Amino acid sequence: MRRESASSRPDFGLQNKGSIYGDKAIVAASDAMKRVLTLADEYALWNDPVLITGETGTGKELIARRIHEKSHRKAAPLVVVNCGAVPIDLFEREFFGHKNGAYTGAHTSEPGYVEHADGGTLFLDEVADLPLALQAKLLRLIEYSSYYRLGDPAERRANIRIVAASNVKLPERVVERTFRADLYYRLRVVDIEIPPLRVRPDDIIPIYELFLSSVLGRGIRAVDFLLPAEIDDLLRAPLLGNARDIMHLVRKKLVSGASPGHTCEEPRVEASARRTHRPKRHELLALMERYDGNKAKLARHWGIARSTLYRWLADTLC
Repeated sequence: MRRESASSRPDFGLQNKGSIYGDKAIVAASDAMKRVLTLADEYALWNDPVLITGETGTGKELIARRIHEKSHRKAAPLVVVNCGAVPIDLFEREFFGHKNGAYTGAHTSEPGYVEHADGGTLFLDEVADLPLALQAKLLRLIEYSSYYRLGDPAERRANIRIVAASNVKLPERVVERTFRADLYYRLRVVDIEIPPLRVRPDDIIPIYELFLSSVLGRGIRAVDFLLPAEIDDLLRAPLLGNARDIMHLVRKKLVSGASPGHTCEEPRVEASARRTHRPKRHELLALMERYDGNKAKLARHWGIARSTLYRWLADTLC
């Protein structure tokens, strides 16, 4: 469980299991992702449960955080629970808390996730992994805002909002009878589906730049760090892990291709230039128009040093 107030933020390093938090970290260059943010902001004003679906690495937790931070609950805690990480035999007491003497070794009464989230938002990540026995109690919590601590007959009240996320298809789990149908329909009063990166390629380069810049500690553009062929490869990559795959590619590039703080400077680019065919006159003119005469951008397009470009321009266009 992670209990956070609206003012707390994890660091911006890539060691944080792939998550970078805050509104500025949500990349929405594509129309598809802009629609996701519009829905999140609309749903933030409500109190109904929200179900967020999408493949791993699409940013489900980021959207859950946005919903919390745009809501009237933003000053209260956001409690994040990874349902797949809590042992089944401990889930009930971790979720609802326990009373003194409820089990061997319970010498004090302790609150659970629900009580920690009181007044705020309880985010259930990987909700498909919630044990069946607990699903019925979660349903009661949603419908009646009430629950019981383990070993305590006294009913407790909770003022929380439930936001759940899943990277598996819950209707299939309903058919398999591993997920309650009534809970599924109660969770998806409103839902948000985050599309994978393969259908929103406009977000790929900005996400790469976000991860890269957070590691290097300053804003870095992909065109200043990658050769044109490398950018093409990135845009064609399957990215089955979505943003997690991009994070892996950033790490791999830093380890094998460049050290932090090193971008595509002229000595490295000149090596590439020796393998680059000199463009024809019409190609140079077309690219000069495309980049509005910006010679630095034109040099990066060809993967050459600007000094080489100047020689090409002098030889070809004079």
